Amino acid sequence: MEARIPLSNNDYTVGWICALPVETAAATLMLDKIHPLLPRLPMDDNTYILGSIREHNVVIASLPSGAYGHTSAATVGMQLLSSFPAVRIGLMVGIGGGVPSSNVDIRLGDIVVSQPLDTFGGVIQYDLGKVLDGAQFKRTGTLNRPPKVLLTALATLQARHLTEDSRVIEFVSKAQAKIAPHKTRRFVRPTQEDCLFQAEYDHVASDTCMNCDRSKLIPRSPRKHQEPVIHYGLIGSANQMVRDGMRRDQLARDLGIYCVEMEAAGLMNDFPCLVIRGICDYADSHKNKEWQGYAAVVAAAYAKELLSVVPIGQINSTATARATISDSGERLQISTCVQSFSVPLDLPAVPAIENFWGRQDELDKLWQHLQPTSSRSRKVAILHGLEGIGKTQLAIRFAQDHKHDFTAIIWLSGKDRGTLLRSLSSILPRLPGQSQNNEAVHDEEVEQRARHVLRWLALEGNSRWLIIFDNIDQYSPTNIANSDADNIGEFFPPADHGSILLTSRLQKLTELGKSFPINKLDPDDAIELLMQSSHSSAKNIITRSGSNPDTLSFDPPTVAHFMVPFERDKGFVDRSDIFSAIEDYFKAGERAALAGIGGVGKSQIAIEYCYRFREDFPYRHVFWIHSATRYRIYQTCKKIAQNLCLPGCNNPNADMFEVVSQALTSDTYGGWLIILDNADDVETFFNSDATQLSGKDSPKEPLAYSLPRGSHGRTLITTRDKTVGEMLTDSTTIKVNPMSHGSAEALFLSKVAQPSQNTSRVGQLLKTVDYVPLAITQAAAYIRKNDLDIEEYIEILHKDDSEIEALLSKDFPNLRRDSKSQNSIIRTWKVSFDAIRRRWKLSADLLSLMAVLDRQGIPKRLLKRDSESHTEFLDNIGTLQAFSLISADRQRATFNMHRLVQIATRMWLEMHGETTKWREEALTMLHARFPRGDYENWEICQGAYPHADAVTRHTFVPGLDLLRAKVLYNMASFDEVRGQYGLAFSKCSAAVNIQKSLLGVGHPDTLATMYLTALIHWHQGRYAEAERIQRETLELRANILGPDHPDTLKSMSNIGNSLLRQGRYEAAQEMHRRTLELRQNSLGLTHPDTLKSMNNVANSLYRLKQYEPAERTHRQTLALRESVLEPGHPDIFMSMSNLANSLDKQGKHAAAEDWHRRTLELRGDVLGSEHPDALKSMQGLANSLRKQGRSDAAREIYRKTLELREKALGPAHPDTIATRSDLRSLEESQYRNSPLHW
Repeated sequence: MEARIPLSNNDYTVGWICALPVETAAATLMLDKIHPLLPRLPMDDNTYILGSIREHNVVIASLPSGAYGHTSAATVGMQLLSSFPAVRIGLMVGIGGGVPSSNVDIRLGDIVVSQPLDTFGGVIQYDLGKVLDGAQFKRTGTLNRPPKVLLTALATLQARHLTEDSRVIEFVSKAQAKIAPHKTRRFVRPTQEDCLFQAEYDHVASDTCMNCDRSKLIPRSPRKHQEPVIHYGLIGSANQMVRDGMRRDQLARDLGIYCVEMEAAGLMNDFPCLVIRGICDYADSHKNKEWQGYAAVVAAAYAKELLSVVPIGQINSTATARATISDSGERLQISTCVQSFSVPLDLPAVPAIENFWGRQDELDKLWQHLQPTSSRSRKVAILHGLEGIGKTQLAIRFAQDHKHDFTAIIWLSGKDRGTLLRSLSSILPRLPGQSQNNEAVHDEEVEQRARHVLRWLALEGNSRWLIIFDNIDQYSPTNIANSDADNIGEFFPPADHGSILLTSRLQKLTELGKSFPINKLDPDDAIELLMQSSHSSAKNIITRSGSNPDTLSFDPPTVAHFMVPFERDKGFVDRSDIFSAIEDYFKAGERAALAGIGGVGKSQIAIEYCYRFREDFPYRHVFWIHSATRYRIYQTCKKIAQNLCLPGCNNPNADMFEVVSQALTSDTYGGWLIILDNADDVETFFNSDATQLSGKDSPKEPLAYSLPRGSHGRTLITTRDKTVGEMLTDSTTIKVNPMSHGSAEALFLSKVAQPSQNTSRVGQLLKTVDYVPLAITQAAAYIRKNDLDIEEYIEILHKDDSEIEALLSKDFPNLRRDSKSQNSIIRTWKVSFDAIRRRWKLSADLLSLMAVLDRQGIPKRLLKRDSESHTEFLDNIGTLQAFSLISADRQRATFNMHRLVQIATRMWLEMHGETTKWREEALTMLHARFPRGDYENWEICQGAYPHADAVTRHTFVPGLDLLRAKVLYNMASFDEVRGQYGLAFSKCSAAVNIQKSLLGVGHPDTLATMYLTALIHWHQGRYAEAERIQRETLELRANILGPDHPDTLKSMSNIGNSLLRQGRYEAAQEMHRRTLELRQNSLGLTHPDTLKSMNNVANSLYRLKQYEPAERTHRQTLALRESVLEPGHPDIFMSMSNLANSLDKQGKHAAAEDWHRRTLELRGDVLGSEHPDALKSMQGLANSLRKQGRSDAAREIYRKTLELREKALGPAHPDTIATRSDLRSLEESQYRNSPLHW
């Protein structure tokens, strides 16, 4: 509904902010009217929903998707107040984590409202403060109280609720009535149990707490009602989400807070508001999203009730929010972790200056122009001049000299637009109040974060910053039209304040601001700079040319040695992201490490980097050190020492590593780059007990502590073991992954020397070898050597894994790899496997186990041994990750292996004669950890299924074959509930043959498999065969287990179903009534098996055309199932579907249609849209539509159902035949009634 009178931005007095889409949806549902949107003002990136609640005009704003926390909230609030200047009060409404304690009984679905207490304004920013001596944390600063008009309304509402019920439930019900029926459940109170676990008990990996230990639950008395309880008290706010019960309880003890969240502290001082939170979890590791919708809607309902007691006259007489802030002497600004805009200069992000001299006059003039003043106009300076003239160095010195004069100095690399965006995006985590681990991944997210930083810089009051755009050589100024270059003005903050410094070779950019041309140094400064840079006497290297005193020339102080034992690869495929990362690491320090699996191209990248380094720094040394063993390090260091003529270079007793290290650490020999290649062995660098490199005495300390250091040098390390790289650099490593598709294709085509290759076939080959460079090079060499067509090579690869093993085990000469290294990818990895087995046996065992499973999505629960602690498991699996042999999906708690790594590991096991051993280990593990396919086990079965499938394909000795039969049975039971009846039947057949042979036909396990086999026959439409096997099973179970045993009653129940499907309705009804009576007596009315029998009795009534009794029984069964089963259980959907059919037969077609649509959506969500049960709902829906005369819609659904049933069940299945018959009947009827037939 729209407002009748158009409103303007000045007519809205209530600002309502939400963080999540579900909160915004709940807020919108509370509006009495929705107003048309108004034009968005420039500089406002918010999106708004406008409307009214009673007489109050409300503007709702939400945080950008994925941008949570104080800074985002403050930015949204600031822009809202700027666009809607008449806003007088604010509400921050949404969900939060409850903090229950002995003082307050907070439950899921309750509401917490911020209320001032003592010196606190209602919200406590608990991460705002400073660390004192002894690591004690002292909170500093205060946050404002909500506006007086809101506190008055709060008191009014509290008093009213002492004698009257809250209207929250009333408003929630009205909101739910606005939603389409199939969407309502998002905002309905969940039926899921409200579980509060002990604080120290961590969640078991799963979407729900189904697998958590219920003995760890905190006992709480049940409430007599399900309405939300409203709590008034303190709310804790910080930039990090709390997911730790012990941390939560500590906050409760220290601060007395009732709730934790992430946005409110960003608003309280700058957006006068009240905070209202619906409780959706307990701020512990047991978080899930089940309660979010309900928590959001009850919080929004309370906000509506609060506004209903605020008189419009009181609102209009309240000062605007902007005026309130101004009166308190504060500008509108983001007030987070510190109450200012301070961002310290990040020196590691700025290129280091090796030598700087002179240019004081230019520095003084820059300061005079750029210094922060009270003026609101922006100041722009452009340093321009020739390449290498010193623009960047001057900018660096200016930043260092004045780092305390600006509130923020931001250094941005302007090489190109992408680099500039990433550079700007990387600033976001450093902004006050912003999360420190917020990393952008996608280009769109990078740009969004960059824009966020620009908006922060544009905030009113934030004017004392300096941005330095370095290397702006590919841009045009803002006012140049028809230019192909990017517009540098696009990256200026959208406000007329602050200081900007650009360095560029482009004189045309001087149109943007004041020009500062950079000329060459005067002679005296030049001489002084050279004296600083040189390690020889200035007299020996500097001469004046002729009579011109301004012209200088010099000779290099030393000869630059280039000791790289490999030629440059002229066909090297650029991996620009890695080279950019290397440069970033060297800006921050003097060491960087490339880590990745063997053959991924680390050494090739290092070789290329050496040649690029020589081009950029022709007067610096480059040394390549083979680092696989201490002996090889010693041999290389001896050559370096001899080339540099170092003292002791020919002394056989000297420690050559120490000789070289001491020489390079000093600045006597100038700048250098060292490559430590194949630094894979931690003991080589960190074992102090090994012999000295000369082979004589024990060293004083490990090699790692003797590596050369100094700002004049760089060390680049290549390693398979990420841990070694991290230890040697004291930093994270640069991960070298397999190539992108484009780079891999370029590499292959350059090596194969057959330019006419089919591109699509090349893609298939690259995917087969996992885009690993060494494997690609091997494939190209094999094709080239044997003059093969690419199709022939792919055909060989696709035969089986043994062919891949043979092909990728072949060595080919490679002059750009170490002669001691293996040149085949398979043999390369075996080196890593052997190293792991020698030092980390448990890690090697994990690798061996994973090799016989499916290579993707291996759940942690299949790998972690019962005797193994969580920390031990992380250590053991971490070794495999450090060697890049596996990767982790932390969100799903699973692990993956590269296909080639798995093949290589299997070859390695075969070589050691251990393949059978690890298959048996895997089977034993799966027997213990793969459960039956019952509903509560679906998630476990889903994760373990492909691994069980990989293992059970093999045969085992008789004792273990029984374990295999059990696993096959459990897999088949999961296949059955998934509707994969063909797979289930083949597994049952294999299992029952093993069990009959080894256990006999009367064993309970054999009978269970026979029962499941009969059930699958029934699903596949073979009802007589199903009845035959069930009767055989029933007789055996009755004799062995007893007539009242639950398994015996299952056989009786399924015999009844088979009879029903064969049209023997009276016999089926009698069987189902007997089974129901026995189950009710032995199991109770609410047992799931009893409810199955009630459902079956109702089905037999339906078949006997007793539709009203069938409907009553189905409704009773549905109500009981919903009360005892988990939401989403297939048995609930079965009752819903059967109820719909009963309604349809009574002429209640519209009601039947609604039930069928709801059931179809739920079955599609839980079981999948092509599951046979979902197709039953589709068939029922088509029947209801047809009976309502909506023949066209029914025909389309019949056609889709027929197509899917033929695919899932086969063309001869009775259900498929029924659909085909209904479709034909409808089409014939439509034809008879069409004008063409007349």
